[in-house]
Amino acid sequence: MPPRATSPPTEDDNSDKIKVCFHGQTQRLFFSLKKTIKLKKAMTTFCKSSGGNVLDFEFLFEGEVISQNSTPLSLGMSDGDTIDVKSKNDGGC
Repeated sequence: MPPRATSPPTEDDNSDKIKVCFHGQTQRLFFSLKKTIKLKKAMTTFCKSSGGNVLDFEFLFEGEVISQNSTPLSLGMSDGDTIDVKSKNDGGC
């Protein structure tokens, strides 16, 4: 049986995903996120890896506090952007 013809990959194949860095005081984690998915899961994962709860931290993008219901699309994020994470108690993770 001859091999199937496939179309070459295009730039749009991954256009719905971006890489985002979550940067705390002591660690950085990188996530590949769909632009339309809420950030809640990534925020929770970051905090668990820091030994904390998502409610103990503030997440900032371009200096503004963002909510768990925000999406990369709603924030106008681009591939490679960073979300800063600060502890509400002491100023950093």
